[in-house]
Amino acid sequence: MEKTGKAENFIMCAILAAMALFGVLFLLLPKKTFSENENRNLARFPEWKTEELNGGVYTGKIEKYLADHFPGRDTWMMIVSEADRLGGKQEINDVYLASDGRLIDIYQRPKQPERLVNSVVRFADALPETNIALMLVPTAQQVYEDLLPQFAPEERDWQLKAIAEIYGTVAEGTQGRVRTVDPAWSTERTDADSYYRTDHHWTVRGAKLAFDAWCSATGRPEKTVDEAGLSAVSDSFRGTTWSKLNDPLIAPDTILSYWDDSWDLTVTYTDTGEVTDTPYGEEWLSKKDKYAYYLNGLHPLLIIENKAVPEEQGAIAVIKDSYGNSMIPYMISDFRTIYVFDTRYWQQGVSSFVLEHEDIQEVLILYSISMIDTDAGIGGIF
Repeated sequence: MEKTGKAENFIMCAILAAMALFGVLFLLLPKKTFSENENRNLARFPEWKTEELNGGVYTGKIEKYLADHFPGRDTWMMIVSEADRLGGKQEINDVYLASDGRLIDIYQRPKQPERLVNSVVRFADALPETNIALMLVPTAQQVYEDLLPQFAPEERDWQLKAIAEIYGTVAEGTQGRVRTVDPAWSTERTDADSYYRTDHHWTVRGAKLAFDAWCSATGRPEKTVDEAGLSAVSDSFRGTTWSKLNDPLIAPDTILSYWDDSWDLTVTYTDTGEVTDTPYGEEWLSKKDKYAYYLNGLHPLLIIENKAVPEEQGAIAVIKDSYGNSMIPYMISDFRTIYVFDTRYWQQGVSSFVLEHEDIQEVLILYSISMIDTDAGIGGIF
């Protein structure tokens, strides 16, 4: 009994010492504001608000702050997720572990589809003479539904149904003026991945399938892309889905780049004033967020002018979330100018910009179905 008591005391002292050590480290270590691994801002210490005390709102923010700044957080995430994965778990941190080894973010049906519908309808009303197309993008959860764990919800095609419902409401609100891009392209399974295995975005091959669907919806002939125009620029990409597990044993993705030698480009970043001759940002390939290579990260307004295209081919305005970044290069040969808007950061209104630029003959609104409830830019489409 005495030995047992000593052992228990030793364990208790060890636990208390570990808690004290982590407490000291938490207080002494500098606090980051951004996680490069997860590509997101970390929680800041919440400002005291008496009204948030009831209902646990304030304590919830404290818990989030402590979790985000826990010493060695990334290492602990790696250890726990690897143990879960080796233990046979098929869902970790809101990520499905698909049967072929890919990681698939879990999304729920949009609760506020009217946010997008209202923005598109107001936009169309403001531009009665402009050709407008709407493309909603399914996620890998829909595209690879046959690879999901058996316990996943039975309604596997809810994304296609939600897109169809939104398209129907937009058609009603705009008297059919807005063309919609059929998401059936997403069901075309090829040997090449249309979505990354460690990230929620589509690959350039998936973007090409979507581009073909947009061409069909807008009356353009389908284009054949020369494989010689595709080149691997990185073989070490682990995206934001991977970061939820932080498991080094999961193989990285390869990033491909599309280039057409006929291009003669001037690419202008209106927020920084930088002017280049490429829609890509090479420096991102040495960082964690390698997907930002496409369009060189996030910018309020990016202007791509292809001087190899006659001026009479006009311009298009593309209002998009990050899914559009890897599809836009396929559009460069179709227009003299492409105005690329990220309305999370562009605050001046896109409809007024289009009215002020007579060269803009078309608009494409492109969003992932997963972002409808959370993307602040949707409210800025108009």
